[in-house]
Amino acid sequence: MEKGDPVQQPHSVWLRPAKEVQKMLQDDVQQLCELADAPFFEPHMTLLGDLSGLPRETLSVCKAVFNQSGAIKVKVTGIASTERFFMSLFLDLDVPATLIASRTEVAKQMSVQPPPFRPHISLAYGYTAYDAPARILDHLNEKYVDQVFWLSSFATVASSSATAIEDWKIISEQTFSG
Repeated sequence: MEKGDPVQQPHSVWLRPAKEVQKMLQDDVQQLCELADAPFFEPHMTLLGDLSGLPRETLSVCKAVFNQSGAIKVKVTGIASTERFFMSLFLDLDVPATLIASRTEVAKQMSVQPPPFRPHISLAYGYTAYDAPARILDHLNEKYVDQVFWLSSFATVASSSATAIEDWKIISEQTFSG
């Protein structure tokens, strides 16, 4: 089956960091996944998750909404943990209001009610700040907190809370064009 085939499947919309930041995050995610004995995943910010329907229709909506968007500047405000599996250990992000508005517009055009939004990039699933050695948390704090970087693309991804992490696959990715 080729990418873009008309198959309904659970999927998400991710925003992905610029390549140099992506590589740096991948290295840290890999280390944390090894420590946690957890599957590796591509670093990303989930804009909308657990979507149903045709991923190519989702991509079409995203292209329309983000048509004139350039890369999105974000700032890391801290390293955080929650009890939620998919927000176990992550970088908290400060994002521009235009991104929040774009998320709302994508959800509206797709007729979905988005859950509350806490912009973040996960570093590990099922592995919290309480599990991580202090030296690793110190390293992550020094490396990322107060750093500014760019989210340079959006992607539709075969992923959901019910899909095994090792089965997550990028279906289509589009660089911001503005």
